[in-house]
Amino acid sequence: MWIRSVLLVFMISCVTGAEPADESVAAVAQSSMAFHCLNHTSIHVVTCEGSISLFPITITIDSLRILSDNEISILSDDLNDVAALDGGILDDNELLNDVEGTVLDTFLESFQILVTTAGIVVCTVVAGTQVCK
Repeated sequence: MWIRSVLLVFMISCVTGAEPADESVAAVAQSSMAFHCLNHTSIHVVTCEGSISLFPITITIDSLRILSDNEISILSDDLNDVAALDGGILDDNELLNDVEGTVLDTFLESFQILVTTAGIVVCTVVAGTQVCK
């Protein structure tokens, strides 16, 4: 009888010890806010999606050549840096300006591609309404 009790306690501790799975769910939830850029199916368009400070951000960049995987990674990383810096800002205009500036800088400095503000559309949703810059 004593052995059955010990086995039962051991089995219960094994079943209830699944807390590390909760940590991986939290890590997935955090990483889902990161920016992800890709070459759009239409020619010469790159799109990026992510979020900063509860604002979902969508970026469309027109009139480009198709970016390499390395360039897509650099652009995503640069946008993630903006998200880390502006994470506490609740001003959607400032966020859109920062994102647009980062896109312009990344293309000019990292890729030597001149992109104008007319070729970049940065959008978010504020109080259920889409706002674009």
